[in-house]
Amino acid sequence: MFQARLNAYAGPQHEQEVRALLAGIFPGRHISLSTELWPEIREYERAMVAVLNAYVQPVLSRYLRGLQRDAQAIGMHTKLYITQSNGGVMSASTAEDKPVRTLLSGPASGVVGAAWIARLCDVSEAVTIDIGGTSADVSLIRNGEPVHSTEAKVGHYPVVMPSVDVFAVGAGGGSIAWFDPVGLLKVGPRSAGAVPGPACYGKGGTEPTVTDAYVVCGYINPDNFVGGAMKLDRRLAEKAVGGVAARLGVSLQEAAAAILSIATANMITALLPMMTKRGVDPRDFGLIPFGGAGATHACLLAEEIIIPRIIVPPSPGTICALGAAIADVKNDYIKSLRGDLSGTSAEAIRHGFAELEASGRAWLAGENPVVDKVVIRRSVDARYYGQAFDIEVEVPDDAEALTPERIATRFHDTYEALYRNSDRKARIDLVNLRVRITGKTPPLAIRRVPRATGEPASKGVREIWYGGRSYLARLYERPQLAAGHRVEGPAIIEQFDTTTVVAPGFVAVTDEHGVLNLTRRS
Repeated sequence: MFQARLNAYAGPQHEQEVRALLAGIFPGRHISLSTELWPEIREYERAMVAVLNAYVQPVLSRYLRGLQRDAQAIGMHTKLYITQSNGGVMSASTAEDKPVRTLLSGPASGVVGAAWIARLCDVSEAVTIDIGGTSADVSLIRNGEPVHSTEAKVGHYPVVMPSVDVFAVGAGGGSIAWFDPVGLLKVGPRSAGAVPGPACYGKGGTEPTVTDAYVVCGYINPDNFVGGAMKLDRRLAEKAVGGVAARLGVSLQEAAAAILSIATANMITALLPMMTKRGVDPRDFGLIPFGGAGATHACLLAEEIIIPRIIVPPSPGTICALGAAIADVKNDYIKSLRGDLSGTSAEAIRHGFAELEASGRAWLAGENPVVDKVVIRRSVDARYYGQAFDIEVEVPDDAEALTPERIATRFHDTYEALYRNSDRKARIDLVNLRVRITGKTPPLAIRRVPRATGEPASKGVREIWYGGRSYLARLYERPQLAAGHRVEGPAIIEQFDTTTVVAPGFVAVTDEHGVLNLTRRS
């Protein structure tokens, strides 16, 4: 019995027999089968997918049923779709049965929205950063699409199902600045949260946070936070940051800048390894910041890692909602097929892919979405003989080209691009076949902003601290900027959901879609 469970990815009949037995003993209960969720070799990872699915299933099932009842009660009778960790959507019934697919859906939706903005601006390679209250989530866009990974974790538990590759670091607006036992200034991961929140919220928080540092540096207008709906207390922010200043023996502004510098370094510790393991150079990428503080911190981050262009969406605070609204209907399938690639028959490879594709098309038909076209992506997991880890290699669309020889060539090329090294005479071990089926949803209508007829109107100036010195920054309202308007830094551009800091030496230009493009003057 143990051997059957160990190799259930190859023979699921014993799991199915156990389900039938349990269904008879516990009628009406949810039962999670690893082979139906993710039939990949590696028993621990496969088991964790089943355990996590079983853990969240009762909660999410009740929630989705309640949501559908409430929606119908107010006259909404459209089909409900739920976002997935892979950046796609699925029907509520599928989500109820396989909720493990939703565990990382929130951050994934933001990257999907950012990728749409990137394509809108003809940008194919970009870094995304979502800075909220407790964390900064970083990810990559390659060839106009979010990068995926099978190395995600929920807490300490691996989730090997494909998900948008997002790495979170404790460097959000509420992240607390503190001193370690040897006197080094640190920022995060502990957060003040929303309650009591940063000291400047005036809700009882006394510890200095990143948001307090923004206020002290002049980046945020305390009287215009969230469009003026919430007033911040600059005096409380200065009092909190003052403790850091006294400990370091520096001015208030220098202490605030030190907090922001360490928060930036924390973000970089997440971003650079993500780029390094894919063999890419940040100087070839744009930066797409979103979330409440993304645009506020963008220039600080871009200057540290020498990203030449910053792309600020029209509404950075709603990018996750945009991603959920425009996401395609998408699902992933896997079949473990282990062995020497050169000794695996082309027929076995084609048959395996055909099985996965048939399952995907049947699933898509059952979801009954409105889509313009269906896209099939095929890939394999493979590695050099003797290696412990494999890489994913996209393979040709043409079924006749699915031969061991063609796949080997693709593997060597991909390995070379990642590691700048390959051995074209070495044996390759095939591990898994993968298929991603995507039902492409109709494109979103694009709103255009009016063309500029003159210079942008500044509403005044404010003193800010940036790069170790004080500046007078001109102030602008984002909704008043038209296509073609040019704003030279130092400047502050305010809107309801965020504040964009245009650092000295940067220029911000509004395009026809209302996107702010920041580049260095030089």
